[in-house]
Amino acid sequence: MMMEALLQWELGNINSALGLVSQAYLDFKSDPDFGCCEPNNQQHYLPGLLFVWGLIRSTPNCEMLCRNHIPPPLLAYFSFAVTSVAQQLRTSCQKVMEQNRKGMRKNAIEEWNELVSTASANVNCTTVDATSLLRLWCRQGLNPQGDSPFPTNHSSWSCAYFAALWMTFCMQDCWGQNLILTELSKGFPRFEGTPEGSQPQPQPPALLKCACMTLLGELCWNGTGGELKDAKKAVLLWESAASQGDTTAMCAMAVCYEEGNCGSKDSLKADSFYQMASDSGDPRAMCYLGARFDKDTAKAVALWQRASDAGNNLAMANLGLCYFDGAGGLEKDHKKAASLFQKAVECGNCEVLVHLGSCYENGHGVDKDATRAAELYQRAANDGYTAAMKNLGDCYYEGTGVKQEFCKAAMLYKKALDAGDTDASCGLGNCFLNGLGVDKDTTRAAELYQIAANSGCAAAICNLADCYYSGTGVEQDLHKAAELYQHSLDAGISQAAFSLGWYYLYGQGVDKDATRAAELYKRAANDGHTGAIHNLGECYYYGTGVRQDFHEAALLFQQALDAGFTQTALSLGWCYYYGKGVDKDATRAAELYQRAANDGYTAAMKNLGDCYYDGIGVKQEFCKAAMLYKKALDGGDTDAACGLGNCFLNGLGVDKDTTRAAELYQIAANSGCTAGISQAAFSLGWCYFYGQGVDKDATRAAELFQRAANDGHTGAMNRLADCYYFGTGAKQDFRKAAIMYQQALDAGETTAACGLGDCFFHGLGVDRDTTRAAELFEMATTVGGNPSAIHKLGECYYNGTGVCQDFHEAALLFQKALDAGNTRSSFNLGLCYSRGQGVDKDITRAARLYRTAAADGHPEAMYEMAECYYWGTGVGQDFHKAAVLHQQALDAGNINSAPKLGFCYYMGQGVVKDLRRSAVLNERGADAGIPGAIHNLAACYCHGDGVVQDFNRAAALFQRALDTGFPPSAGALGLCYYNGQGVAKDTKKAVGLFYMGALCGEIGPLCSLGRCYKLGDGVGSVDLRTAAKFFRLAAAEADSEAQHQLDIICAQTM
Repeated sequence: MMMEALLQWELGNINSALGLVSQAYLDFKSDPDFGCCEPNNQQHYLPGLLFVWGLIRSTPNCEMLCRNHIPPPLLAYFSFAVTSVAQQLRTSCQKVMEQNRKGMRKNAIEEWNELVSTASANVNCTTVDATSLLRLWCRQGLNPQGDSPFPTNHSSWSCAYFAALWMTFCMQDCWGQNLILTELSKGFPRFEGTPEGSQPQPQPPALLKCACMTLLGELCWNGTGGELKDAKKAVLLWESAASQGDTTAMCAMAVCYEEGNCGSKDSLKADSFYQMASDSGDPRAMCYLGARFDKDTAKAVALWQRASDAGNNLAMANLGLCYFDGAGGLEKDHKKAASLFQKAVECGNCEVLVHLGSCYENGHGVDKDATRAAELYQRAANDGYTAAMKNLGDCYYEGTGVKQEFCKAAMLYKKALDAGDTDASCGLGNCFLNGLGVDKDTTRAAELYQIAANSGCAAAICNLADCYYSGTGVEQDLHKAAELYQHSLDAGISQAAFSLGWYYLYGQGVDKDATRAAELYKRAANDGHTGAIHNLGECYYYGTGVRQDFHEAALLFQQALDAGFTQTALSLGWCYYYGKGVDKDATRAAELYQRAANDGYTAAMKNLGDCYYDGIGVKQEFCKAAMLYKKALDGGDTDAACGLGNCFLNGLGVDKDTTRAAELYQIAANSGCTAGISQAAFSLGWCYFYGQGVDKDATRAAELFQRAANDGHTGAMNRLADCYYFGTGAKQDFRKAAIMYQQALDAGETTAACGLGDCFFHGLGVDRDTTRAAELFEMATTVGGNPSAIHKLGECYYNGTGVCQDFHEAALLFQKALDAGNTRSSFNLGLCYSRGQGVDKDITRAARLYRTAAADGHPEAMYEMAECYYWGTGVGQDFHKAAVLHQQALDAGNINSAPKLGFCYYMGQGVVKDLRRSAVLNERGADAGIPGAIHNLAACYCHGDGVVQDFNRAAALFQRALDTGFPPSAGALGLCYYNGQGVAKDTKKAVGLFYMGALCGEIGPLCSLGRCYKLGDGVGSVDLRTAAKFFRLAAAEADSEAQHQLDIICAQTM
């Protein structure tokens, strides 16, 4: 009966187990062989009862159950157990079972010996040691006919089995255990020395017999307890026990089929055995079976619920995890999860201590209690759970729930790592990285992060990325760092989003992508990362990767500041100082600068110095200004040098010292001065841009313009926008250019209207809006008299772009721009005079204007001037000058001059005739898609001029020229079809092409049509009348061949 009680306890059925113990006591008390319950008659039976009761009592929270089931006499007899030994039994039994489970057999034996010794001393068995007591139980259990006071009932067999059980798992005492189990499993218990012919021994109960078979199977499987390792025999024993209803054996068979220990894997048979055990009410089987429904969590939850209700602590833990994650159709309920974790712990599941500790650490389902969490982690760590060691290490590292102790943290991390918990290597890496609790060793730290990263630890991946970024403990590798940050980000680490955003913003290890950077900052900001909130504010402030939005930037800066990120006080101060996104408030700006300055930010000191210098937001105090400038400069902020220089230059707040002032200005200039020295930065940038007094350096100029622009210098904003627009000294970025132009214009720099007008005119960095462009050009023209803006407004009127077309107004504006020094306008004004648009036509005036623009390097003007010389329009005809100007125009990028110059070389006009050079130039023009060049190149291939004759190539080029809108190619292509050169001969198609060419006024096609009608080619029949008409038209244009053919026809018809 005690064996049955033990089995019920193992199954988690506490009430049934206690009832059986109570019944065992009553059977013992009523047995006539024992008489009254006197201790001296009970010394051999009571220890077994005590141990079984003690095991059951080891289950927490069953004190009242014990009192309700165990009769008062037994409680009185074992009063010592209620007060002292029971607690020891509870603790010791738990340790023995846990240590044995972990393979710590030596420790288990020591605990067992201490347990038995204590119990023996309290039941008047002081003369026997632990081993002899166990053997005594075995002897008495198997030989009830001898001198033993044991009765011949089930309790005898229970004692024997109980002894063998503990000898097997704790003592490794082969004496007797194999004999006991073998005899019990057979049903014929024997013992050494039993006389032959003695009466048959009583049969053990079926339940005990099956249990012995199961245990003996385990001995055979493991090769322990005196048995040779024999998996086949173990399976047979388990199979037999399972067939007789032993649920433990059923579970063992399920594992065999699941792992293929019965020959081959058979998941169906495994499920069948689990199902049989589950149907028999075995909570363990329910728990295992539930775990197999990985794709049907609802079924798993149902099984775990049944097992949990039956007291199975593993099922309680699994069900708790389902409630925690909201799995299996359950609504997420951290409170229920925490309750189940607590219940599982109380029922002896030490592993779930980690989950329960996490609930207390994070306030999931329970009130947040870091101290309680640390205590739970400590309990689990004491039982050898590595996850608990790691979590407890975190507590000591952060000082959460315990006093901060880095040495303890490092020790716990190492212990967990040595036991196989690779996640702990991340925490240990932190210790080595920072020299906390261990000697600093960055190489070892990186190695540990790598170990944890390999096992998928997201935090370690992020830390390893930091190492590769900074070259700490590993060789610096920005690309590798970016990859690791991405992996960490995919695992949900907000710090990785922040770091990766910085990479994309500046193109470190990845292609620069401001939009992606802003997205990453937003993701990290949503997770509460204060640095990301600040950086996202910067993106909105400058329009970097997002649409510029000062209001949103100010909100983000305030959010970061409220979260304790004091650096952002400086940025929010800018907003209030300039009224960006908030109402302008210099006093508030000064307060924010003061706050950031108090935390050591030198830029804030410098800005606060400006406030005191100018008396903006605070009372003007030069002494304070000079002191702040000096403090900022001493802290490494060279921007403050200019402000301090002003103080020395003017003797404000310090003694006047112009030499010192000059030195400070030089420091500011050499450092690439930023916000504090706007005029100095702008002027110095101008020098670098034009190479005045320093070597020309556009990049350096752009840097200086940027710094001056940051300080609100409108001229610098405009120049910086030019840098972004033209890609001079900075990467070409039309959007940034448009933003800077707008900022400058908003700040009163009307010159910027011209640049912003260009952006709107061409749709660069903004949506194209020619009307807006014309308005901006008008503004720059009217307010600032900007020559470039006047010229561009003239172009708008000339082309009717953004305004109504008005050649007269255009000509007036071009003249005004030219008078203001914009030589580019001389070309446009020349077009007006050449074509009589808005002015009286005057080709001589036009030529003079073209010459002026050409001399200033205007490619289109060079082209037009070359044409003037070629045709003698407005100047004397001069082929040489024409050729020279076409060459200059071509060199300056005007590809239209290529075929013109090619024709000069073809004809030898102004240059030495060079057919090869002509062909090359025409090919260059053809590659640019110029129809005339394509036609000329085709002619070269047709006649073999400068290239190898190739009719196929010629015909293709004539067709291409015709397709691109060059009608003169029609006649030439017609000849190809007429003669079958490069294409299949087709006189009918040729006639059609000749007509097309003739309609465009070409002479050659007229002559070709006359020939077709004369010969009847492609026109059906000979028609001399029509032929004569076409020859006459061609002859009228001085075509001698046409005149000859006309004479022949006239002679024939006379």
